[in-house]
Amino acid sequence: MLILRYPSSCALARYLDFDYAIDLYARQSMMGYAFIIDNYLVSWKATLQPIVTFSTIEAKDMALVEAAKEAIWLKPLISNNQFT
Repeated sequence: MLILRYPSSCALARYLDFDYAIDLYARQSMMGYAFIIDNYLVSWKATLQPIVTFSTIEAKDMALVEAAKEAIWLKPLISNNQFT
C-alpha cells in the first residue's frame, strides 16, 4: 500500500493555454495545461483538440473543460491530505 502525505498548506498552481487552429491542414486547435503542487509538476498535457472548433471561444471552452476534469481528479489529493 502506497500512501503519499502532504502538508495541510499545499499550494496548487494551475496553468492553461490554447492556440486556435494551429494545424493549418486539419484546422485543429492546440491545448495544454499544467498542475503544480508546491513547485512540483504533478500533471500536464499538451495535445491537439480532437474536435475542430469554429471560434476561439469554443477552443478556449474545450481547453477549460479538459483542465477542469483534471482538477476534479486532483482535488482529493489536496483536500484529504493523503492519497492511497
